[in-house]
Amino acid sequence: MQTRADAEMARRKDQLLSKWPIHPEKKLAVLYLVSRWMARTLHPPPALQPMAPPQLVQPGGEQRTTQN
Repeated sequence: MQTRADAEMARRKDQLLSKWPIHPEKKLAVLYLVSRWMARTLHPPPALQPMAPPQLVQPGGEQRTTQN
């Protein structure tokens, strides 16, 4: 049995979706991405250790050294 609040929420949701239409098969992907983004912004991961300087790799694939 739907209460009046449930009906109101469903009506508002339909209004929002009519303003911003999402393809039904993309709806889950959008919800997932939004939830991941919210989780990252509200609870950022703990700060990592200071990173070592990145290793420069030449296009050939071998690592560049300080001596030539």
